[in-house]
Amino acid sequence: MDYPLIVGGYKALRQAAIQATDELVQRPIVLIGGCTGNGKTQLVCSRPDGIDLEGLAHHRGSSFGRTLQDQHPQATFENHLAVSLLKKAEQQTRWVLEDEGHMIGANHLPESLRLRMAQSPLAVVEDPFDVRLERLREEYFDRMYRDFIAAYGEEKGWQAYGEYLHHGLFAIRRRLGLQRFCSAH
Repeated sequence: MDYPLIVGGYKALRQAAIQATDELVQRPIVLIGGCTGNGKTQLVCSRPDGIDLEGLAHHRGSSFGRTLQDQHPQATFENHLAVSLLKKAEQQTRWVLEDEGHMIGANHLPESLRLRMAQSPLAVVEDPFDVRLERLREEYFDRMYRDFIAAYGEEKGWQAYGEYLHHGLFAIRRRLGLQRFCSAH
């Protein structure tokens, strides 16, 4: 079996990952944007040239974006990004990415990627409001509830799910306003 070997330990591996990312993000990038609930992540994941940044970050990039998996440390996130790019590099000449801010949860995008994304064209996905609302209900509430129960059992799962909802509401409290936040809380 033939595989690349990086000599020099973890520091050499980190430098190789950073260098690979810096080089590979110079390829053309198409950003997928739109409102929350438009299915951007599913679209990116369905494409052979798609890189799921939110999946790599273990966060959906929104106030209710936490998942049951803890986010990786920054260096691990960057290493996973490099591996994802390298795995697809031979077959792909461009990348399709979801339009993200500089942070996905606690992880930030590498500067080389952010700079390329700022120069890249944006394709906007639009779905009717009722389709978005149904997708949001399933992804952020129904599926998360099932995942918490499966991971922790009925009682602890319900408690953890409640904490997830509270955390999400707390993150949007300014947008809700104090009165609406208190009534939802």
